[in-house]
Amino acid sequence: MSLKLLADKYIELSVKAIAEITKDNYQNFNGIAEDYLFLYCRTGSMKIIVDDNPYELNENDIILIRINSSYSIEKENFSTIFLAFNGSSAEDLISVMEFENNMYHDDSHLGYYFYKIYHAYHEAEFLSIKCLGILYELFYELTKNANVIDVDYNNQQKHVEIAKEYINQNYHLDISILDVSKKVGVTSNYLANIFARYLKRSPKTYLTEVRMEQAKKILVTHKYKVKDVGSFVGYKNQLHFSSEFKKYTGYSPSEYSKITKNNSF
Repeated sequence: MSLKLLADKYIELSVKAIAEITKDNYQNFNGIAEDYLFLYCRTGSMKIIVDDNPYELNENDIILIRINSSYSIEKENFSTIFLAFNGSSAEDLISVMEFENNMYHDDSHLGYYFYKIYHAYHEAEFLSIKCLGILYELFYELTKNANVIDVDYNNQQKHVEIAKEYINQNYHLDISILDVSKKVGVTSNYLANIFARYLKRSPKTYLTEVRMEQAKKILVTHKYKVKDVGSFVGYKNQLHFSSEFKKYTGYSPSEYSKITKNNSF
């Protein structure tokens, strides 16, 4: 059996793709992430939107993009390494990385590993096992100074339930995912990973779903002004609430109220 087949068959982590993104080809890399992605900004600066959240990367910064996240790169003067990876052990490795809001600000030494993977991947005789070895080195560098989190699955399920309970009881307040992670006693990065594992959604998506379902219940009572409903479910900005409600239901809050009043549902 060849080394490549051996790696593909037995190893729980693998490099799926690696490429260089520049201002000339960045539009080819926008879309929905099918694998986990690292973007390492080699030179210059770039802006990227991930799930409607804007990030700015400067030289030697790294951003982590999770599977099924939407992302789009805005044109700037930059050169960035795009690294896609996946495997059954990927979530556990990511869960112990201390990324702050999905970002890692580096002192340049991690670029060495991205370059090594890039050159190994593009060798004439591509050996995925060689790339894998370097990828594990990269993960080691990213995690060696982190506070390692217990990855016991019973604890993970317990953390998910605590987070859900906190959201269900406090959705009407102006809470953030950082507030939720502090309540659970874990990092926001870890919380995102265990939600993806057990609920197939992000903590932010779960919070939005709870708020939207509660808003629907309030609207069908027709006891309150539509403009006040957003504040009842944790939104300070009425326009933001209306936008989220329409994305969730297909109707504006006013339309939903009128339709339910006419018993069309």
